Amino acid sequence: MAEQVLNVTGLAARVEDKQLLHGVDLTINKGETHVLMGPNGAGKSTLGYVLMGAPKYTVTGGQILFKGEDITHESTDKRAKAGMFLSFQEPLEVPGLTLEGFIRSALQQKVGHVRYYDFKKDLARCMDILQMDASYAERSLNVGFSGGEKKKAEILQLMMLKPSLAILDETDSGLDVDAVRTVSHGVRLYREQQHGALLIITHSTRILESLPVDAAHVMENGVIVKNGGPELVDAINDVGFWDSIPLWAVTLIGGLLITVLSFVMILTVYGRMFSLWMYAAIAPIPLAAFAGEPTANVGKNFIRSYAGVCLQGLVIALSCVIFSALAASPPSVDTSASVVTAVWTYV
Repeated sequence: MAEQVLNVTGLAARVEDKQLLHGVDLTINKGETHVLMGPNGAGKSTLGYVLMGAPKYTVTGGQILFKGEDITHESTDKRAKAGMFLSFQEPLEVPGLTLEGFIRSALQQKVGHVRYYDFKKDLARCMDILQMDASYAERSLNVGFSGGEKKKAEILQLMMLKPSLAILDETDSGLDVDAVRTVSHGVRLYREQQHGALLIITHSTRILESLPVDAAHVMENGVIVKNGGPELVDAINDVGFWDSIPLWAVTLIGGLLITVLSFVMILTVYGRMFSLWMYAAIAPIPLAAFAGEPTANVGKNFIRSYAGVCLQGLVIALSCVIFSALAASPPSVDTSASVVTAVWTYV
């Protein structure tokens, strides 16, 4: 049986009076890579902060088990010492504290005394993998770093601290293609050498191109609404988050839209048909002359009106078909097909 690193059940949390998480369930085993995706404001980053014990958030329900221990109400430093790591979406700048000093202090808090020679050797090796200039080790933490260098510094900490669980919050945002490959390489080495578990929070899948994914999750409104394997990531890339919308909602929206379009179409078609009938009825009699219009224009108007009926029928029919394709729902497609048939029957 796989060794569980993280087991979250019914997790609920709030900030002040605003409830942000509404019962999250999540299990991650040793060596697994899980991807958490979802629209903006879904609660993805909030989940990462709550798992890490950020004091800003208050847990109102549920339980967090980390390596079999209940850490639901433990402080952030105790979670970090136990082997949990969170990379920030927007890393903070800390003047006066060097990157090297920060990593060494954090490592000593976790494992105790660290020989300086061994530390420097390992630090240089990791910085070389991430293609970071050695001078960054002596600079204040993230001060004056570019967005890409800040993200590399986060992955450097990951590689040096070797946690049991790493939560990466949009680590690939703001990185160019080469930087994404470099960061992804560092994350892959961490997984292979440490056999660590990963929870990758992302909007993009670029960082996943060289990482094997074991499970994917979609979060909306503070709840994980869908779970799947690597194929779920591909599906989201293809059609976005439509698939996570309940079928009843898609059907309701589709039904309302098609009903409105059909009603408009019927009124328009009947109006055009009335015009056609009028033109056909008065064509033999030059009544148009009384309105100052040459009788010859009656035929042109007749053709113009008929063309208008056909064009509007085509627009409504295409609208129904396009919506059906977007919704990717069999009930919607069937309904649209019947509307298309009805429209062309009227025409």
